[in-house]
Amino acid sequence: MNRRNWVWALWTALAALLYFFENGTGTRIVLACSVLLPMVPIIRRSLLGPDENAMHPHTTAYPISALADRETDSPGGVRAYLPGDPVNRIHWKLSAKRDELLVREPAHSRMAAEAEQLAPLKAEQPTVRRHGKPVFLIGFSVVLLSLVLSIAVPTARQGMKALLNRLYDASEAVNAYAYERFAVPADAPVILCAVLLGIMAFSLLGMTILSGSRRMALGLMAGCALFQVYFGLPFPAWVNVPLLAVFVLWMMRRPWRREPVLSALAGVAVLALTVVLVWPGVDAATESSSEAVRDRLSQAAQSVTGVTMEQPAGEKET
Repeated sequence: MNRRNWVWALWTALAALLYFFENGTGTRIVLACSVLLPMVPIIRRSLLGPDENAMHPHTTAYPISALADRETDSPGGVRAYLPGDPVNRIHWKLSAKRDELLVREPAHSRMAAEAEQLAPLKAEQPTVRRHGKPVFLIGFSVVLLSLVLSIAVPTARQGMKALLNRLYDASEAVNAYAYERFAVPADAPVILCAVLLGIMAFSLLGMTILSGSRRMALGLMAGCALFQVYFGLPFPAWVNVPLLAVFVLWMMRRPWRREPVLSALAGVAVLALTVVLVWPGVDAATESSSEAVRDRLSQAAQSVTGVTMEQPAGEKET
C-alpha cells in the first residue's frame, strides 16, 4: 500500500469516527465520499476508457517505434532515414512495408532523445516542495510564538478561557454534556486571543499550501474532525463538503490535470446529492449507540479522575 492509500485509510477512519459521534447529513456525506472516492478513477476508466497519459502525461507517442517493436525483438526503435545514416542500420523489412526508408535507432539514442524532449517540460513543472523546509520552519515559529503569547499574555489568556466557555455554552445547547467553566467574566475581551488564533490558523494553512505537504493537509482535516467530535458541534454540510472537496484535490497527483480534477469533484457532488436525497437527517440507531459509548467513556473518565457527576434523570451526560 503506497503513501496515498495510507492517507486515505487513515482519513476514512477519522471520517467514520466523526460520523459515529456526530451522525447527520453533513458528516454522512464526508464518510460516503471518503469511502467511495478512491473508486472514482476506476469508474471513470471503465466508462470512458483508459487514460493513455495517466502515468506519463508528458510523453509523446511514437507510432513508428511501436510498429517496430512489433516487427522486431531488437532493443531501441526506428526513425525516418536522414542523409548520412549508415546503410547497415536501414530496417529494410519495415521500410518496404511503409514505403519509406527507416533506420534502426539504438536504445540509448532513443532514450537520450526522449530525455531531451522531456527536459523543458520537467523544468516547467511546479517546484513547490523545493522550499518546503524553510516554509515549515517559518510557519512553525509563527504558530509557536502565537501560542506562547496566547498563554503568557494575561489578556489573551483570559480571552482564551472566555472563548472556551462560549464553546461549552454552544455545545450544551445542543447536547446533554456537562462542562466545568473557567472562572472568568462573561464579558472578558476576546479580540487579542481571536487575532492570535487567526494567525495560527492562517500560518498552518500557509504552511500546507506553500510546502505542498499532504501530511499537513491530513493533519488539518483531522483537527477539524476531532474538534467536531469533542465539542459535539458538527459543521453544516455546506462547510464540511467543500472542505472535503479541497482536501481531495490536494491529495491528488500533481501537476493537476483537468480530467481527474473534474471526475473527483463530480464524484463529491454525486455522492453528496445521493446522501441528501436518500438518507438525510440523523440516524436514530447510530445516535443511540453513540450516546451509549459516550456514557461509558464518561464513566471511565470519572473513575480515573475520582470526580462523580450526577446524571440528570432521563438524560445522557458526558
